[in-house]
Amino acid sequence: MNIDLPLSLQCLAACELSYLNIHDIPKSPFYEQSGLREIEQFTTRDGLYSCIHGYLSDGRGMVAFRGTQPTSLLEWMTDLDAEMLSISGCDIHRGFYEALLQLEIDCGIHAHDVNIVTGHSLGAAIGEIYAMTWSIDTAITFGSPKPANAVFADRFDEAVTCTNYQNHGDPICNLPLTLPGFPYEHVGNVVTIGEQCLVDEIERHYLAAYRVSLESLLQPV
Repeated sequence: MNIDLPLSLQCLAACELSYLNIHDIPKSPFYEQSGLREIEQFTTRDGLYSCIHGYLSDGRGMVAFRGTQPTSLLEWMTDLDAEMLSISGCDIHRGFYEALLQLEIDCGIHAHDVNIVTGHSLGAAIGEIYAMTWSIDTAITFGSPKPANAVFADRFDEAVTCTNYQNHGDPICNLPLTLPGFPYEHVGNVVTIGEQCLVDEIERHYLAAYRVSLESLLQPV
């Protein structure tokens, strides 16, 4: 399994921070674990989509996209908006693409000082499309649904080094279903973790379960 586990744990901590208000980030135990400094938060005017940007100690910039907030009906509608848009010869999930577009329009996020992309759930799919759009070298995602078709996935894998972590039994990773007219595929190096995960299926999607699964890789076999 060719993965950068220390960086993956930092990315996971950054995903935790992406769900917080900017003022609460320095108080979180995940702040030190992420290794990020000079953190900024970018949120669309309607509050639906958000990401944070910061710098690691080696100067690399990281952006972490927030996932779906469980109580937000509109964000769930984004997840379910599985119609495909044809862009530059690729078919991309309309809801994920338009969420990224709204972040770009409202917040002016771009690729300046971004070397690493991460995200969880909805944020993982947005991050994968962002990495492809802006040719970011490295992406590490958690619990991502499928963002696009095979043409996109092939181009993505040529351009981006991505570790796509999926907890064993995480139901979100199976979505959208690959059906006639909806040829969705995952991107990157799919790494299944948490085969011994003891929580129920829905909880396997939570960041806490991903943390347990990832930290188990630190233990000697």
